[in-house]
Amino acid sequence: MSTTATFAEHFSSFISLAAKITETEVAESSFERANFLRNMRDHDVGIWSADTRPLGRGGTFAVRRFVGDLETAGVDEHIALKTILTTYSHTDSAEVKARLVSAMLELRVLSHPRIRREENIVRLLSVAWQSDPVNFDRRWPVLLVEYADRGTLVDFFETENSVVTSLKWHLCLDVARGLQVLHRLKVFHGDIKLSNVLVYTYSGDANRPVIAKLADIGGALLDMEAECRSHSGTFPWTAPESGQLMSRSKLLQCDIYSFGLLVWRICVDGQNPFSDPSAGAYPAPLTKDQIIREKERPDIAKVARDSLLKTDVYGLSELFEYSLTSSGARDLEHLVSILEGEPILQGRQYSTIFDTCLTLDDRVLIVRRGICHCAEIFQRMYLPASLSVLTVVFI
Repeated sequence: MSTTATFAEHFSSFISLAAKITETEVAESSFERANFLRNMRDHDVGIWSADTRPLGRGGTFAVRRFVGDLETAGVDEHIALKTILTTYSHTDSAEVKARLVSAMLELRVLSHPRIRREENIVRLLSVAWQSDPVNFDRRWPVLLVEYADRGTLVDFFETENSVVTSLKWHLCLDVARGLQVLHRLKVFHGDIKLSNVLVYTYSGDANRPVIAKLADIGGALLDMEAECRSHSGTFPWTAPESGQLMSRSKLLQCDIYSFGLLVWRICVDGQNPFSDPSAGAYPAPLTKDQIIREKERPDIAKVARDSLLKTDVYGLSELFEYSLTSSGARDLEHLVSILEGEPILQGRQYSTIFDTCLTLDDRVLIVRRGICHCAEIFQRMYLPASLSVLTVVFI
């Protein structure tokens, strides 16, 4: 959507999409939630302000959640409100337009039928309205989305004492699947990072306690010229070529690089591999200029892979070969196919295999193809010192 459209045109589009999304969600909801969503649609959201508390804010939205339940407080605690940051500027100012366009883009993306069926993208429940705190004649749209009870991936890693390898694998797969749906619809997210991934308690699988969902799609690009330049993204979680004039396909490749960086951070428990030496990549924090140069290195995938060499998540390092590389070699479909396979055991988890499969007279270790590249890796990882010969047989 062009930012040159008038304020009235933006609101006209909002009203059309809002009516569609609300009625769809009402039809699919329980009786109690359906009534609540209708009330939110038909009344000024501001009247419920006492029943909400703030969760955070970004460049476009402030996020609040309801506190209470439908029976006592008449609100749904599983719903969060995304309200456009108010301004004292004129309604047709560039600042107001930019925020409204961002909200409009998020509404357009999240109201798409295919995206609404995707469990790894945050679900939009309805659109409501709220009066401007200064100009009461002005109304701002409010997006109602499902509340993430475990916060963002940043919150998740800060509160969890230990995240097992299999769960890290699933978190990477969740984000990859959400991004895959966006890319199949030719939607460029533009800001893949831990704080733009929400985490929810999950009851669909006894083997995993949470599910991750992509969020904050307000910076996405839909209506593009043959070539354009993206101004979204957060340093350092962007591709080296970000900000350049490029085609849609090249922009999608930027998302894949950012996904590779996100995988790296998941593997090191949410740490910043560029600034935290304990992440194992660099002995000291890097400056901004050094980070830029590092991301331009053709072997940055090897740097990331080697930093995980003696960890339980080394199996995930295969993903770097198809993300943290030159633009033409990035392959999201292949990344998803890797993650949809069984999680690969690595590092200390092999100790049980060594105990049961290897003796001094048996020098053959059978591993799944793609786990390791050479016997040297195993010689550097937890092998009994008495083993002088190791033959690796791929199957």
